[in-house]
Amino acid sequence: AYRRVSRNFSGSSSIGFSETVSKTPLSKVMANRASGGSGAWFPQVEKVRNAGLPHIVLLAHPTTGGVTASFAMLGDLQIAEPGAIIGFAGRRVIEETVREKLPEDFQTAEYLQDHGMVDSVVPRAEQPEFLGRVLGFLMGQRKATRAA
Repeated sequence: AYRRVSRNFSGSSSIGFSETVSKTPLSKVMANRASGGSGAWFPQVEKVRNAGLPHIVLLAHPTTGGVTASFAMLGDLQIAEPGAIIGFAGRRVIEETVREKLPEDFQTAEYLQDHGMVDSVVPRAEQPEFLGRVLGFLMGQRKATRAA
């Protein structure tokens, strides 16, 4: 019941944007995949929240730096692909800062799920079906207002 519409924005940062749009009037939902320029996403996130829609973040490999430090971890639901590296600073920088050896799986999607930072780890091929189920659960039969 869902189709995917992709738009790419170019500029100083590489940003990927995709919307999952239902054929019914239930929802228009923004699901972000981004690799930089996190500040550009805040107006979009605000539109989604103001419309009463869920902010769902898909964390692809790798998701690092400002994206992780900002909107990526502020979603109502964080979904990551298996094995994705997700973090703000690199492993070496963190180890030098805390002067400890980090676990081998540190900053992986699975580690972050085990520690409550990621809600679900879902293979990319299964994400459309998973998102459909989640949206059905989150949105129920209520109608959303227009976000854009």
